[in-house]
Amino acid sequence: LEQRGKAKRGEKTILDSLYTAYESCEEAVIKDLPLSEVFRLTYEGAKKGVEDTKTMQSVHGKAAVYREKTIGRQDPGATAGMYIFKGIYDYWLR
Repeated sequence: LEQRGKAKRGEKTILDSLYTAYESCEEAVIKDLPLSEVFRLTYEGAKKGVEDTKTMQSVHGKAAVYREKTIGRQDPGATAGMYIFKGIYDYWLR
């Protein structure tokens, strides 16, 4: 995603939710937590990544035209990334 989209973490993209999800997942695995807890913490990490995008300014895509106006709004791509992990966690709970 980084190479193809020429984006980086902190540029208000899906990467902001994916990276925080990955870091949360890695930390949970290192702590040897049960898989249900790993999935929960991964989802929570992604959710935090979405929240973090509210303080960022859009750099890519159509939203970049509105630069300053995007501050205070969560990124739709990051939100989509979060829903991926929410789906995995919800499926695991079934």
